[in-house]
Amino acid sequence: MRGYNCIYDLIAINVRYFKIMIKINYILLFLGVFVGISFSFWEGLVSYNDIAPPDESIIKTFSNVVSNHFFNKNTLIYILIGLVIGIFLNFFANIFNKKNHIYTKN
Repeated sequence: MRGYNCIYDLIAINVRYFKIMIKINYILLFLGVFVGISFSFWEGLVSYNDIAPPDESIIKTFSNVVSNHFFNKNTLIYILIGLVIGIFLNFFANIFNKKNHIYTKN
């Protein structure tokens, strides 16, 4: 009976570990996409403010930045770059965790 409990504990630990890793994978992918969108918005804001009139309101500036077709293309490119970086981070995190994973009860 003791051996069965040890195997059950090992399976329970593995299930918790994989649930945490799946959440981390989604978080890293979302973080990469968020950084890509933020960088694209920042770049559009900086490039638009070079030619914007000084008396334009902030809301009008934001709407002009977002409506620019170059902003839309850059956003897609930066989202893809962020997604690829998130995938690479997931890949390296999985390799690191597989090497250092110790099967002990928390």
